[in-house]
Amino acid sequence: MSSHPHFISSYLHSSQPIYREFIHWVRSDITFDASGACTSAGTQQEVLSYCGPAPPHSSGMHRYVFLLYEQPAAATPADLAAFFEGRGGKHAHVSATACGLGQLRGWDWIECEWAPCVDAVHDSLSFLPPPEYQSPKQKAAAAAAAA
Repeated sequence: MSSHPHFISSYLHSSQPIYREFIHWVRSDITFDASGACTSAGTQQEVLSYCGPAPPHSSGMHRYVFLLYEQPAAATPADLAAFFEGRGGKHAHVSATACGLGQLRGWDWIECEWAPCVDAVHDSLSFLPPPEYQSPKQKAAAAAAAA
């Protein structure tokens, strides 16, 4: 059996990215048997809680990448949590390598763009995008707060 941490990182398709990468989720202690079936459904550790896709308004398509790395026994969930504290501006692959994770074992990706429901995710993170990436609702709320 091998153990793998799982990352979701977003990559902004933009000529002017603000964060470039944002870590959405980190799980550790994911194990698989020889056939590739997951064997750790009840023992996985959530290192960084899940934050769904939330691309800002008018920022174009975003790519969300799922990365699966070999997890050496010495890489504990607590160590990973300390290393990945914060979300924005992290480079997932560079960070995974720097904190001692092993070989990249798998990846996949999806793309999406802003939708009205994204504003609620931004609110939950206490995140207000820069003015050029604020939705009409966010712009109205910012103007009302400034008045």
